[in-house]
Amino acid sequence: MSIVLLADYRAMLREAQSVELDAVLQSHLDAAELEASKFVGFDIAVEFDPNPVPTDIKVAIMFLGQTMSDQMPPEESNIRRARAESLLRPYRRETGIAA
Repeated sequence: MSIVLLADYRAMLREAQSVELDAVLQSHLDAAELEASKFVGFDIAVEFDPNPVPTDIKVAIMFLGQTMSDQMPPEESNIRRARAESLLRPYRRETGIAA
């Protein structure tokens, strides 16, 4: 899974360049990508291959990852998660579950 580059994610988090956190941040990014794919109802990486993934989807993935990477109050985490879902919603396919 590599829709969002770790370097871009670090920049969004304003994270210093240090390899110590690479594995943790990458796992959060991978989990966020999986969550985004489940939300829209298809594998994002496969759907847009070979075309580039739209920027709003990448930003949504970074917002979801940020809820895992940053320590923040639950209210702020919920705001970022809601913002991610609003960016993903136009791409969502019928999942068989009421949204």
